[in-house]
Amino acid sequence: MTFHDYAIAHAEELTKLTCDMTLIPAPSGHERKRAEYCAEWLRNAGAEGVEIDEFCNVVWKAFPGKSGKWIIFSAHTDTVFDFDVPLEIKKEDDKLYCPGIGDDTANLAVLMLGMRYLIDNPPVDNEYGVLFIATASEEVGSVGMYNYLTKNGTDDIHFCYSFDASMKRIYTGTVNYYNHRVTVRAPGGHALGAFGTPSAIEELSRVILDTSAACREYIAENKLKRTTINVGTISGGNRHNIIAAEAHALIELRSDKYERYEVLASLLAKAVEKYTTEQVTITNEIVSDTAHWNTVPDEVMKKIGEEHGEMLQSLGIKPRYSSACTDCRYPMSRGIPSLDVGLCMTSYPHNLGELLYPDSLPTGLEFLLMIFERYL
Repeated sequence: MTFHDYAIAHAEELTKLTCDMTLIPAPSGHERKRAEYCAEWLRNAGAEGVEIDEFCNVVWKAFPGKSGKWIIFSAHTDTVFDFDVPLEIKKEDDKLYCPGIGDDTANLAVLMLGMRYLIDNPPVDNEYGVLFIATASEEVGSVGMYNYLTKNGTDDIHFCYSFDASMKRIYTGTVNYYNHRVTVRAPGGHALGAFGTPSAIEELSRVILDTSAACREYIAENKLKRTTINVGTISGGNRHNIIAAEAHALIELRSDKYERYEVLASLLAKAVEKYTTEQVTITNEIVSDTAHWNTVPDEVMKKIGEEHGEMLQSLGIKPRYSSACTDCRYPMSRGIPSLDVGLCMTSYPHNLGELLYPDSLPTGLEFLLMIFERYL
């Protein structure tokens, strides 16, 4: 049976497995039920030695290779949606709608079917072993992948796949981010009697506007596609009749290159310095440091990406190449070539209108089996 025939024969099962897991709530940090479902499904398929580690990753080291090295095949179990988001799958024409159905549930389902294929058709005389990881908390800084590799080391890892997002894109590079918490403190006072006294909210607004304008100018002048600034939250003040004595903003600076992030950070620091006075104090601190900067040469990843692009084109899909913030970040920071690519066609991730094209799932499985053939 060809890979294509095998994938088509399991089309209905792929859709059912995707839907079943989609209806298991899995907010980041609370994905255990989905992890338990995944682990039990693999055991029932014949996998021996499947474990859920202390980080809530589902881990299975299967089919050791002659080299003693492993290839990671991963997809993540968590979604960005909290428990209060209704999970109801709706079908419309050739699409299935539900929060989290594509990112990353469908990819995990295809990967699980691919692992069962290997159970039924075990590799012989393979160079590399298969390390399956259904990672936890990818959406909040790749916590599961980072903790697993930090604990177990990376010396025996040859390559890493993170199956995420859509087959429409291949991510050969990584994007990192830092969240800066800017806090402004001012004297405050009565809105009438102390009028003219600096307001923490107004001063914070000036910092934000100056920083945003300068960063956007830098990004536009250099035509940067994966470098961004975002003011995620703002808080401060007490009442309408009190001049604000304190205000806060969480500012995310994101880029695919550390030197570009440094430019954004310097522009933020410049604005902070500009509006700091004897009456107004401003602090600027990094509050979430989950950045892992790539050390794999761009030309290496470009070649690997093009090779996988050719495989997808043989299946009728012409992907675009880009960089993203995925589970590939930490292994790439350790010098391990890593590729992020989807095993399905999906749209509107992180959106209540997220959708999946279920007819794409067999194509994703066929693509995965081609990847297995590449190494095993």
